[in-house]
Amino acid sequence: MAIKYCTLCHRNVSPKRKIGIGTLIGIIFTGFIWVLFIPLYKKRCPLCQGDSLINPSKVESKTSQSSIENKHLSVADELKKLNDLKDCGALTQEEFELHKKKLLQ
Repeated sequence: MAIKYCTLCHRNVSPKRKIGIGTLIGIIFTGFIWVLFIPLYKKRCPLCQGDSLINPSKVESKTSQSSIENKHLSVADELKKLNDLKDCGALTQEEFELHKKKLLQ
């Protein structure tokens, strides 16, 4: 399974296709012909359901740029970003506490 980098939750993930109730209804009403269209669905991040995924190799070049941008952010801004990620489920409580501890040192 291919690993991709989600630019929304900033993690390496294994993207998956999301099949919802609309797809199931389409499959039933079209006599299972709709199943042929499922491979055309975009793969999404299982954590944040975003579809902005890139190859992890492209992230390395962007991390140097993001570290320069992060220097301009205050600690309060970083904590707010971490809290938002925790609220949307991208970070666990333990990960949040670890990053918060690093920021406050």
